[in-house]
Amino acid sequence: MINTTRPARVVFTLRIAGKPGTAGIHALKFLLKRLLRQHGFVALDVREETEPERITYTQIFVSFAATCSKGARRAIHRTPMKRTHDHE
Repeated sequence: MINTTRPARVVFTLRIAGKPGTAGIHALKFLLKRLLRQHGFVALDVREETEPERITYTQIFVSFAATCSKGARRAIHRTPMKRTHDHE
């Protein structure tokens, strides 16, 4: 019997970021055209993402404290933080 199924293609995932101030969409189009013409790669999915904002511990604590009851906040301030050392 002849096998009529095609072998599965290998799909690579690549995430790239442009340098600040570059015309990102134009550079991306150029890159995708070049990958197709010179190397035979076809873009299957292209998405634009925004880089997540970095959150500081202070922002986390303030947000947490705003959602706690007054009694819980007093307990947090009275409880000293324990320091753990992994390499003792």
